[in-house]
Amino acid sequence: MWYLIFSFIPFISDMAVGLLYRGRLRKVSTRYFVALSAGIVTAAALIELIPEGVVEENYTYLLLGFILFYVVEKLTMLHACGEEECEVHQLTPLSVFGMALDNVVDGLGIAVAANINIWLGLMLTIAVVVHEVPQAFTSSYILKQLMKPHTYIMMVLALAGIMYPVGALISIYIPQSIYPKIIAFVGGVFLYVGTGDLLLEAHRRFNINVVISVLTGILISLVLKFLGGI
Repeated sequence: MWYLIFSFIPFISDMAVGLLYRGRLRKVSTRYFVALSAGIVTAAALIELIPEGVVEENYTYLLLGFILFYVVEKLTMLHACGEEECEVHQLTPLSVFGMALDNVVDGLGIAVAANINIWLGLMLTIAVVVHEVPQAFTSSYILKQLMKPHTYIMMVLALAGIMYPVGALISIYIPQSIYPKIIAFVGGVFLYVGTGDLLLEAHRRFNINVVISVLTGILISLVLKFLGGI
């Protein structure tokens, strides 16, 4: 049951971004949150997911996750952005598919992690939330610039967000014997999202506070791992 509860947390966070977004949010610097997310997500991949995924045996799944989401992100052209640097473009069906696929994988990863260990599931849930909030902001910003009504923005976020529980429910049909492979795959996804998307976006311009934010995110992950081992 915990896996299903955890999968609704990122859904709620996406909806919260939509409810709070009124077009003024872009005037507030989101760069530091993107940087913090980069630190948390990258550290979660390196210190939690990759070791749990038994990378010595499942490195091909790690690589597959990295490559697949590199391709998805480049084809959909939807990534996290900070402040006024968001690139305004159409949210095409391919973009929506990319968002849905990302969220299904995240939901599946949360469920598998929670079934292995409740604390691992919580760690993964936190990492998903912090990297999905910038994406929800990006989607809201783009739709706002395209003159879409707020109800439409909320509908898009809701449809994308419901994919987390869908992914979690898919885990019911996943045998425990391949859990490490799933975790390795999600580790590859997180490694790309943390370094290839969030970290690059945060450092479009040099800012020492961004560096501090990234390091803070890594420290948070280390503290959470320590607490989980107590």
